Amino acid sequence: MEDRKVLLSVKDLIVKFHVRGRVLTAIRGVSLDIYENESIAIVGESGSGKSVFTKTFAGMLDSNGFIDNGKIIFSDEELSDTVVKLNDNAKKVIAENKKKLDEYSRLEFGADTYKAILELESEKRRRADISQEEAEVYEKELLELKHERTNTFNLKQTYDPSKEKDKIKEAGKKISELDTKIKAFEKEHEQKVKERANSLAHDTAYNQEFDRKMAELKAKHAKEVSEAISAETEARNEILAKEVYLSVGRFGFRKRMKQNNALLDALKEAMQLGVDLNDEEQRNAVFDKVTFRVKYLDENSERLHGTCILNLANIKDGRDWSQIRGTKIATVFQDPMTSLNPIITIGKQITSVIMKHQDCTENEARLRALDLMDKVGIPNPEARFDDYPFQYSGGMRQRIVIAIALSCQPKILICDEPTTALDVTIQAQILKLLKDLQKEF
Repeated sequence: MEDRKVLLSVKDLIVKFHVRGRVLTAIRGVSLDIYENESIAIVGESGSGKSVFTKTFAGMLDSNGFIDNGKIIFSDEELSDTVVKLNDNAKKVIAENKKKLDEYSRLEFGADTYKAILELESEKRRRADISQEEAEVYEKELLELKHERTNTFNLKQTYDPSKEKDKIKEAGKKISELDTKIKAFEKEHEQKVKERANSLAHDTAYNQEFDRKMAELKAKHAKEVSEAISAETEARNEILAKEVYLSVGRFGFRKRMKQNNALLDALKEAMQLGVDLNDEEQRNAVFDKVTFRVKYLDENSERLHGTCILNLANIKDGRDWSQIRGTKIATVFQDPMTSLNPIITIGKQITSVIMKHQDCTENEARLRALDLMDKVGIPNPEARFDDYPFQYSGGMRQRIVIAIALSCQPKILICDEPTTALDVTIQAQILKLLKDLQKEF
């Protein structure tokens, strides 16, 4: 069997949403590989998370949604290949990065001791506070009380003031009782925390032993981090400094310097904790806290050249998404009018997308738009080019949306129930059209 290229690889994806003070899990540990020239169907009940899953491919989750875990690796050589100018300012920033990384690298010698210091501090905080189990019980009980209050309040709002005064009065009384109970519960919790902290503060024997151990560890750490770094580490740091600049070079000056400093902070923390930065996976993970890592390949007098692994789960910048949405990954939604502007002509909507993502003139975009309209089955495209969406039937509108989605020849086309709003005859036509276009594009 011949090898097939994986376009999109999803690994252990978990998607969650913030809803009314709680965190709900919508997608649990989904893994999937999508190959070149492949069509797949994602089947499930309404509300099972099909649309949420595919929205992660184009960064279109609702504002209260987030990817909690997992990877979405998109293979695209054009996007992965990165070149930044190696001008005087770039050389200066890289040199400063290298100097700081050399300084931070000494922290690697004291990583074990530093972790022991953190553990000692953490252990003291645990003694001064309630246990994790107690905290979980408190949070659960408090949440239940607040939910009961909310439900009672909502029920009160449904009563008719002219007929159900007694019920309104009873609900109001219950709400007041719950408010009192919540305040007392919170106060009791605060008092318990204070008692634990006071108990530790007066534990002279423990505090003396803590101070002795901390002093020993800090003295040991100071001695360890005073050692000189090796030539091998300096060579690694030179590459790291260039990778930092490669990873932020696409941004404007202010954001570039902000991200540059954030990456240096992330690398410093990694060195303090003894992360093996020679390991590709661990280095990628450090960079992913800020932005995706661009791996250094080569350079000349005018530019730095690198490549990156595009993990869509970690893309945070809107300008990065603008290079992916439409051009590489396009979506056709269930209702065509969610994608069409009712007061702009069909031709204008197609050409504007082409001109935004491709280097072409308005005339070239028009010719390409007419060609696409013909391919998706719009009769007499020249005459219908300046029509408005309301002048098209539902099936024809969906064909236009498909034309817009295909206008930049994306590698992946997501069809989110593109035929549900159409009658059965048109459904078959649209599905056949998509299969035919897949072979051509």
